[in-house]
Amino acid sequence: MGTFKFACKMLKREKRQAISYGITVLFTVFVSFVFFNIINNDALMDQTAAGSGGSFSQVSVPLSSIIAFVVIIFCGLMMVYANSFFCTHKTKEFAILAMSGSSFFDSTLYLFYQEIIISLIALPIGYLIGMAGAVGVNSIMYHSMHIHKSIFMIPMRAYTDTLMTIAILFFVTILGDSGFVYRHDIQTLLHESHEKVVDKRLPSYLPPFIYIFAIILLVTTPYSPTGFVFPCFVGGIGAAYVLSQSIPEILRKIKSQRLGHTLDLVSLSHLSTSLTNSGALILVYVVTNVCMSAMIIAQKNSPREYMTAIIAYIVMTILLSITIMYKYAAETMKRVKAFSNLYKIGCTRKKIASYIKKEVILFYSLLVLIPIVYLAIVMAQVYMHTPDTLGLIIMLFGVDIIPQMILAVMTYYIYMKNVYTEIGEVCLLIDLFKEI
Repeated sequence: MGTFKFACKMLKREKRQAISYGITVLFTVFVSFVFFNIINNDALMDQTAAGSGGSFSQVSVPLSSIIAFVVIIFCGLMMVYANSFFCTHKTKEFAILAMSGSSFFDSTLYLFYQEIIISLIALPIGYLIGMAGAVGVNSIMYHSMHIHKSIFMIPMRAYTDTLMTIAILFFVTILGDSGFVYRHDIQTLLHESHEKVVDKRLPSYLPPFIYIFAIILLVTTPYSPTGFVFPCFVGGIGAAYVLSQSIPEILRKIKSQRLGHTLDLVSLSHLSTSLTNSGALILVYVVTNVCMSAMIIAQKNSPREYMTAIIAYIVMTILLSITIMYKYAAETMKRVKAFSNLYKIGCTRKKIASYIKKEVILFYSLLVLIPIVYLAIVMAQVYMHTPDTLGLIIMLFGVDIIPQMILAVMTYYIYMKNVYTEIGEVCLLIDLFKEI
């Protein structure tokens, strides 16, 4: 069987993974198209320059364009992480290819075929949804800025820039795939590799100090729409390090005192590892989330920047949340052997489900509750000074909480599926042993 036929056959067989990755590619196309529409739309440029006959190239780059560009970068980051997660589920196929005498190039070509098929399906659908999204964004922004133009006019560069972005990301993911294949021989593909994580730690007292100091700044600083940005930036850094460093340290101390409680021991151990290993992503997520909420308030009097910041806040929160989910899900792949061993020594599936459930709930609860303190303080002050922003406040809290609840359920499902698949293989081995 040729590499292409094998790739198509396995793609059909593992359709859930293909659909998951395809949705990520589709979402990347959709988001890129919508924000390239904002960047390249002449009707949304500086209105003074436009009125004086200035061209788009003569207008200084507005904050909204910078925000849109940053969102596109984060979107690309999510696609790279999704591709990495996609590769981790292909280890058995790589092992089969390697044992059948296929070369490094054949294994890379196998991934290339699968990803090009997924991308060719996702690209046109993403464009269609992106066009609908761009029309919706145009409608909202034209209305808020009192612009009287057709909302259906979408710049041609939105199409070309999106296609170029996806092409670049595809090239980057293929390079990553080839690196993944090159680093793994048959032995590492069939067995879990244990890598030591080297993390850069702050002094243990510093993250809580920064976290509390930022709260004090927010409470004591006189009300100003732009005055929230700096305290939120400082607080975001503090909250991220509290999540990825201080809480894991506390969990390790609690774990050492509760050695008799198996549920706590397993759940807290894995939770501590997940928080530590996701430290970089948590830092980006928390700082972005907290700062974007402050930026929305700061741009209240600039319609274009205000609307772009709201859209960017929603998209970036979802993007980074999904990226963290991919990272977390990839971490769970390293734990299936541990749960398999627990099952071998008599641990029931119900208990294993309890361990996983507690770990996932704690992870996402902490991810929401630690940073949301700053959002609550900021929004309380905003509501006291401008009560008409209640709708905005509810929306921001909803965007902060609802995606995490959905992703927690998805993570639990992926975690359980990986563990139960491994346990199922163990059951088969036990049955064979009994027959012998």
